[in-house]
Amino acid sequence: MKWFAKMERKFGKYAIPNLMRYMTAFSLAGTMLGLLQPGIYYNYLSLNVYEILHGQVWRLVTFLMYPSLQLGPSFLFNLIFYGLMLYIFLWIGSVLERTWGCPTEESLTKIMHGLWLFPPLIIFYIVIRVCMSAGMCLS
Repeated sequence: MKWFAKMERKFGKYAIPNLMRYMTAFSLAGTMLGLLQPGIYYNYLSLNVYEILHGQVWRLVTFLMYPSLQLGPSFLFNLIFYGLMLYIFLWIGSVLERTWGCPTEESLTKIMHGLWLFPPLIIFYIVIRVCMSAGMCLS
């Protein structure tokens, strides 16, 4: 536990208070962008390994702006569930943030705030390895 306390003292100053509000606003901005200009996300913001390797590093963060609401025959139904999804995301995330603390509480569960980053990094690593073994990357 001493190691976690040391890490908390060292990196606790970088914790972002009210992170779930920012993530919800980020998702809402991505959806609005997707409704107004559907092609922008896929051309400039999506997680595309080839483009990341050629300098477009902002894609490592902006893929979170995935426009999850699309125009169509069931738009009103989708809008209701999208609003419900954002509300639950904000509600549960805020409760977890209050429970685990930010940035003063020294607990093991606080480490889980950073764990959301590992699955995309692992997937990115696997895609790079497969791409390089097939000779498709860095051409």
